[in-house]
Amino acid sequence: MTQIWVRRLGADQANNWTAMHSLSDPVQVRRLLEEAGFAQIEAQTEVGNVHFASPQALVHQALAL
Repeated sequence: MTQIWVRRLGADQANNWTAMHSLSDPVQVRRLLEEAGFAQIEAQTEVGNVHFASPQALVHQALAL
């Protein structure tokens, strides 16, 4: 998906989209929180669906971040 965003929007704007999903691995999140000093950590993956009225609405939302 990242390659599509880069190809369509350019690398700078594609980062707006890919940054939202950069911490999708609960093991990585747990490690980062432990390194930051947190002790009681629960990290899990949540999956859901998002619906947009059009592809343009999706791009507009992604670039608004």
